[in-house]
Amino acid sequence: MHRHHKVHPLEPALGHVLEAVPVAGARYPLTISADRRRLLDADGKPFLIQGDAAWSLIANVDYAEALHYLDDRKAKGFNTIIVNLVEHLYSQDPPRDRAGREPFTVPGDLSTPNDAYFDAAERVLEAAAQRGFCIILAPAYIGYIRDRGPGISRHLDGWYEEIVATGPEGCRAYGRYLGRRFGRFANVIWCIGGDWHPEKTRAGLDAVAHGLRDAGVATLMTGHTHPEYSAADTFPDADWLDLNITYTYGIVHRMLHEDWQRRPVMPFFLIESTYESEHNATAQQIRRQAYWSVMCGGNGHCMGNHPIWLFGDGWQAALDLPG
Repeated sequence: MHRHHKVHPLEPALGHVLEAVPVAGARYPLTISADRRRLLDADGKPFLIQGDAAWSLIANVDYAEALHYLDDRKAKGFNTIIVNLVEHLYSQDPPRDRAGREPFTVPGDLSTPNDAYFDAAERVLEAAAQRGFCIILAPAYIGYIRDRGPGISRHLDGWYEEIVATGPEGCRAYGRYLGRRFGRFANVIWCIGGDWHPEKTRAGLDAVAHGLRDAGVATLMTGHTHPEYSAADTFPDADWLDLNITYTYGIVHRMLHEDWQRRPVMPFFLIESTYESEHNATAQQIRRQAYWSVMCGGNGHCMGNHPIWLFGDGWQAALDLPG
């Protein structure tokens, strides 16, 4: 596990925890306000992201378990989830889903999507849409790259090498496929990249985004970056970038304030900071991150919990933790 997700024992019981109140559903698609500060729903109302990290929801649970998760989060007031469309590492048998379906008919070639896999993914996305969730959907997460020493293969969290090997043309074809399959979902924010600087994958990531646009996808796009960098830093010239993200394990309010002060102005939200049950995080720390994401001018936040984000052992019980 990467150091940003180092697991620690839970803190002592905190006593009474207030019940969350379900939020009123928004109408999609989301747009950006005229002053470029706010996310708005289809009725022109500000949309506050109250998100949960559910990275392995498609790959690491069966359909009934996915519904259980979605219903629980809906009842607790969440309106957004962040999800990996194709899992490279953090599932029981990656990149296959729980039923053993491969995402690509040629392993590692993003230009060969397997309809059976994406049929199953579509069922989960449909269930989330029916419950009113905004879905921040990562189509090609690149992940951390860690060298483990001479003669030892590198540890790859995501699809970095496969994106490079597929090449821009194949990645654009993958984007077009996703656009044809999932472009009907008005509640999706497409999330390009993930947890690492693009480096050699930049052309492929741009191609995925352009392929989505080729297929008529008009919903918002954002980028997922290396910690301590915003999407506006990592993809400064991207013609597809609509929405900025703040991603920090450092001084959270400082980076949020920096993103508020950016010029040109771009709406932003806190996509990730310390997760519950990691880094010895206290309940106060989890709460203050959420408050800072609004009080520093953002459009909300995504929290996370270990083991929920990867749907590891004990995730069902963790649904009722204080976060």
